[in-house]
Amino acid sequence: MAKGTRICKVCGKEYEYCHTWNNTNKFRYQDVACSPECGAKYFAAIEASRAAIKKEEDAPKETPKKAEQPKIDFSKTADEFTRVKKFDDVEAVG
Repeated sequence: MAKGTRICKVCGKEYEYCHTWNNTNKFRYQDVACSPECGAKYFAAIEASRAAIKKEEDAPKETPKKAEQPKIDFSKTADEFTRVKKFDDVEAVG
C-alpha cells in the first residue's frame, strides 16, 4: 500500500500513514491521529462538539419582537383635512 506521513491532530506529532481505502464509513484513528489514545481523545472532542451544536439547535428559539408602530395623532383630523383644497376647487392657471 502507498504510505505517507501526516500530522496528528491531537498531539502534533508526525506519523506514518497507510492510504488504505476505507469503504466501511467507520472511524479509523489512523485517519486523524498517531495512536489509538490520540484517536480516542480526538473522537471524544468531536462527539462533545456535536452534542453542543445539537443542544443549541434543540434550544427554544427566542421570537423576535415586533417593531412598535408609530403613534398617530388623531387630534388634528377634521380641521387639517378641511383646509386642503380639493382638485376640483383649484382655479385653472392661464
